[in-house]
Amino acid sequence: MKHLFIFGMYRSGTTTLSKTIDCIDKVVVKNDAFFFWFKAIRNLLIKKKILKNSLFNDYLFSEEQNQLFNKLQKIDIKKKIFKKKTFVKNVLINTKKYQPGLEKKILQNKGKTYYNFLKTFLNDIAKEKKNVEYTGIKEVWLTEFYPILKKNYKDSKFIFLIRDPRAIIASSLFNKNSNYDISFLANQWRKIATLSKMYFEKDKKNILLIKYEDFIMNFGKEIKRIELFLNIKSTPTKKIIEDLQNIKKWKQNTTFSYKNKNKYLNKKSINHWKKKLKTDQIKLIEFILYEEMKMFSYKKKFIKKNDINKKITELKFLTKQMKSTQIQNEIDRKLIFYNKKQFEKLYFLNKEAFKILEKYN
Repeated sequence: MKHLFIFGMYRSGTTTLSKTIDCIDKVVVKNDAFFFWFKAIRNLLIKKKILKNSLFNDYLFSEEQNQLFNKLQKIDIKKKIFKKKTFVKNVLINTKKYQPGLEKKILQNKGKTYYNFLKTFLNDIAKEKKNVEYTGIKEVWLTEFYPILKKNYKDSKFIFLIRDPRAIIASSLFNKNSNYDISFLANQWRKIATLSKMYFEKDKKNILLIKYEDFIMNFGKEIKRIELFLNIKSTPTKKIIEDLQNIKKWKQNTTFSYKNKNKYLNKKSINHWKKKLKTDQIKLIEFILYEEMKMFSYKKKFIKKNDINKKITELKFLTKQMKSTQIQNEIDRKLIFYNKKQFEKLYFLNKEAFKILEKYN
C-alpha cells in the first residue's frame, strides 16, 4: 500500500484539493484527523509544559525555535507512544470534528509507536474502496514533517498546495472563527512556501507542487497532472465533480459568499482579496513576503525591492501594524539577504532555504 500526504497553508484550499483527490478511483484521503499525531511528535522535543499547547512556529528569529526545526527534520517516530490513552483522546478531538465516523478506527488502533499508529490507520481506511492504491491524510501548517514521513513511509508521495498569501490572509481576517494577525499568518506562509519549494527541488519524483490558482482555473488539467504523478488510471473529471457535489455536509470551504456558492469551484476566490484588504494590509503582506512571493511568481501590487532601503519612519504601514521588534527583525532579514548575501540561522530556516531564496531572487 502506498501513501499520500497533502500539506499546505491554512485557508489555502487544501480541503477542496484533498476532497477532490479522494474522489479519484483507487485513492482514499482523510482530512485534518491526525493533527495531534504531529503535535505529539513535536512535543517530544519540548520541555516546557506551557509550550506543548502552542501553535506550530515559523522557526525564525529565535535560536531555540531554529534548533527545534532542525531536530524535527530527523526525529525518531518509531518511539513508543507517550501516555497512549491521553494521546488517543487528543487525536479523537480532531477526528470527531473533521472526520466523524472514524472514531472506531482510532479507538481500536493497536499501534504502539507513532509510526505504527499512523501506518495502521492508513491501512485501515483502504477498506473503503476496491483496489485502493493510495491512502493518505491532509493537514495544514505541517510541511516541515516531510523529511521524517519520507524516511519512514518509503512508498509515499507528497502534494504541496500554494496559494497567494494575500488571498489566504483575507480569508482568515474575515473568518469569524479565526483570530490570527497578519504578521503570524505571513510568517507561517513564508515557512510553508519556502519548505515546499526547497523539498520539491530535492525530490521532484515524489513531490507535486500545485498552485491553488492553477487548480481552480484549470481543474481538469490539474486532475490529470495529479493522476499522472500518482501513476494511476484516470477517473473522468465529470464523475469527480459529480461526486464532489454529492458529498454530504460539505461545500467549498470559503469565508466569502458568492452568487454561485453551490457551484463546486469559485474562480472569484482568486482575486477577492483585492476588494477585502486595505492598502496598508496589502503593503505589509508584500513587504514581509516579497522574496517568497517572487519565488512563486505572485506579482506585488505596491511594494518594490528598493523599499527595504527606506527609513522605518517612511514605512508607516509597518509601524501601524507591527511591534518595533518585529519590524526590526524583518528589516534586518532583508538587509542580510540583499547586502551581506550570507546565511544567518536566526533569519533563515537553514542554508538550503537561504539558497532557494537566492535562486529565485
